[in-house]
Amino acid sequence: MITDDAMLALLSRSRGYPVCVLRPGPAADREDRDRLLWEHGRLNCDLRERGLLAITLRIPESPELAGVGVYGCEPERVRELLAADGAIAAGVLSYELYDAQGIPGDALP
Repeated sequence: MITDDAMLALLSRSRGYPVCVLRPGPAADREDRDRLLWEHGRLNCDLRERGLLAITLRIPESPELAGVGVYGCEPERVRELLAADGAIAAGVLSYELYDAQGIPGDALP
């Protein structure tokens, strides 16, 4: 069992992470949607390789959500990166950005 001291030590290492929640945008049914989403995926892969996007999760079965991304950079930088995303610029995707807290080093199992 985790003691209070161990929990406090772990929590003391927490830091802020911008979390992006993607939703279908107002132009989600555009003809070139698949191409734009492919390039969105390529951008995510590039950001992952560069250490800027720590975790990306697709949510394929939801009509209301498209995905979630956890970034390892400042919120302003995330906004710049999202502004360069063609799927967002074209309205295929929209997003909301949240400040979240996490423990550095957490990972998917």
